[in-house]
Amino acid sequence: CDCAVETSRVAARVDISWRRGYWLVPKFLLGQPVDKLAGSGGLLPRRLQARLFAWLLNRIQGTNEAAGFAKPDHQIGETHPTVNSELYYFARHGKVKPRPDIASFTGAEGGLEVAFTDGSTQSYDTIIACTGYQITHPFLAKSLIDFEQGPVPLYLKMLPAHWQRLYFIGLFQPLGCIWPGAELQSKLAALHLQGRWKPKRDLPTLIEQELRHPDIAQINTPRHTITVDDPAFRKRLRAEIARAS
Repeated sequence: CDCAVETSRVAARVDISWRRGYWLVPKFLLGQPVDKLAGSGGLLPRRLQARLFAWLLNRIQGTNEAAGFAKPDHQIGETHPTVNSELYYFARHGKVKPRPDIASFTGAEGGLEVAFTDGSTQSYDTIIACTGYQITHPFLAKSLIDFEQGPVPLYLKMLPAHWQRLYFIGLFQPLGCIWPGAELQSKLAALHLQGRWKPKRDLPTLIEQELRHPDIAQINTPRHTITVDDPAFRKRLRAEIARAS
């Protein structure tokens, strides 16, 4: 979404293709950074928080459908929301045109011919593929660590079950800011190395419990294996740090 908005400032035409409808969240809401606002509803049940937040978004900035985008087919939080304050504005002014999913594309004289799932076609000079990330560690043998498929078995999103003195700092995707949680992970790793902290139980059991009880129930895709609720995750890390001797 950022690429579409920034490119539209200088390009003659910009189209944006989504595979499904996504929740679009502004960077600031009610005068606050949106991650701070989203983390302030901790006294409400999570399902109620999601419904309230969705209602607030639709009332303040309008719906996807009103701007020409597909309606989300899931509750907010079940996929990673897209944080962008300008896409609706540029779409409503005709600078960015919403498109459905891509069916195929082929090279054509003078550009690239794209066919969309609604049967329409369009030629372009450039395609920017914003397809996300894969979890891969090419410097580690896959026989030791392989998180490319399926759940990521790490306690507190950092400790593997069978490898001592190996820590994964920042291998999580918070609904909020990543840096405070990564800093707390680093502090806990330091305490572990010093022998001042250790997990309450054996790591395989703790990892299995964590995988069975995710912070947020999200759709089953490779993009959603490491999501945490920012305030809850930091609270867990701080509680473990407080146990250190």
